[in-house]
Amino acid sequence: MAKYNFNLREPNSSDPTAIHLIIRYHNQRLVFPTGESVNPKYWSPDQRIKETRQFPEYPEFNVRLANIL
Repeated sequence: MAKYNFNLREPNSSDPTAIHLIIRYHNQRLVFPTGESVNPKYWSPDQRIKETRQFPEYPEFNVRLANIL
């Protein structure tokens, strides 16, 4: 069974960075760009955008990530 994660390309950046979809299947790691980017300070360990007033469009952004799968 394949496992997937969303990871930031540069998690320590102070500027917006790309979000990648990582798929692991049969000991192989495949990396796909999602076309989305976010400032790392809004990224949560749950691999989604944090619920915060500074990023009011977080619900729509998280829906776009969910629709990638």
